[in-house]
Amino acid sequence: MSDKMLSIALRCASASALATAGWWLLADLSAPDSCLDTGGAFDYARWLCSSDGRKHLAYIDVPITALPSFPVFCACLLAFAIIMLTPMKTSQNR
Repeated sequence: MSDKMLSIALRCASASALATAGWWLLADLSAPDSCLDTGGAFDYARWLCSSDGRKHLAYIDVPITALPSFPVFCACLLAFAIIMLTPMKTSQNR
């Protein structure tokens, strides 16, 4: 596999990882709303949805940095930025 093909594959893989991590972060951020919209009770301390709508759980302000998907997204974003800012090697025809 040539250097250029390897570089393109690495860029595609990093973009794919970033998209997946972003999707996971968005799912985590929308979990409380989705749970409450379906009539459940959301446990902010454990970040879990309970299907028992009669249960009343107190709201706890959880910073985005406490979500498990946040550091994964940041790592993928950093890796993507480094890979995209690295110039691709071009093969010279001889």
